[in-house]
Amino acid sequence: DAFELLGKWEPVQGDPAHEAVNARWSDPHKAQEDHRRLVLMRRLEDSDPTRIYVGCNLESLSAEAIPVRFRQRWHCQEGVIRQMISGANLNANFGYSYCEVPNRTQKRRWEEAQEKVEVSERLLNQEQEALANLWRKLTGRRKAYHQQQKVLSKEIEAKKIELAHRQQEGRAILRSRKGLLSRQRRLDDLTVDFQRQRHRLLQAMARRLTRRSELRQELSKRQAARDEIDTESLCRERSLEKDQVVLDMQVLLTSLHDWARNHYFAPAWQRLELDTAIKLIYRKPGRVKWGESEIEVVLDPYRYSEHQQAMEETCRHFNAAQVYWRDGRLLRIYVARESQFQLCNC
Repeated sequence: DAFELLGKWEPVQGDPAHEAVNARWSDPHKAQEDHRRLVLMRRLEDSDPTRIYVGCNLESLSAEAIPVRFRQRWHCQEGVIRQMISGANLNANFGYSYCEVPNRTQKRRWEEAQEKVEVSERLLNQEQEALANLWRKLTGRRKAYHQQQKVLSKEIEAKKIELAHRQQEGRAILRSRKGLLSRQRRLDDLTVDFQRQRHRLLQAMARRLTRRSELRQELSKRQAARDEIDTESLCRERSLEKDQVVLDMQVLLTSLHDWARNHYFAPAWQRLELDTAIKLIYRKPGRVKWGESEIEVVLDPYRYSEHQQAMEETCRHFNAAQVYWRDGRLLRIYVARESQFQLCNC
């Protein structure tokens, strides 16, 4: 439900068990802010997507081709990235340019402190409102008690006068006495109930007053901590365009090595790391012979037999692929044996 489909589901290339479709966010505000391309993939028997591919500048690829490209990523990608960081580091520091910008760290700290202040303010307002509600409840109970007390007091006085008149006239006073006692008990019960409710409300108000005092102290401390944060001073921000270019080159170098390793290297060198491959292969000394239709590269022999055999097999794989130089000449790579190397030196 979070996505709006931009077409029909189509079978994924090379994977008929899944299908893919272009999509965008169904929330208009979110879709306007996020300009990336979204591709959903699901199983044929499912209705909800199991994968969401996100990217930019991929308009030339159809939705069903995106999963195939993603599956061509580096094997054990996290390990490759760690090797790239710790291996051939191209990012030498030749200096940076700076510009004055607001201090984002201080701004973030101020925003975090402001959030704490707002929490304390919200809690303090809640305590203020609770105190006001308790006070209104106490006032209402007191008003109702005084009204009922006034009514019962009038009834008691009336019953006393009635009882006195009956005694003077010598009439029966039992009913009048019972009525008087009943109203006196009701007045006593009303007073006891009001005192109990009043005591409970006053205790609740005392707790709220204590909590309000604590919150006021906490709010004062948090406001002071927020105001101490310096958000006016500017800081220098480095221009990192060079780092981005170097990162792109490093990713390209790693990708080329990964591709060459999977297509040309001998099985013994299939898991060769980039820095090791640079020492063993890419920087291996040798000689180049530029012919009219062919370029021949002869590498110096290896010291160890296992390296020599692995490189010979790698050369066979490379030469079998019929790779051409950019000017159209066929590129051939060989590794010299020890006897050939000595003969050439002679």
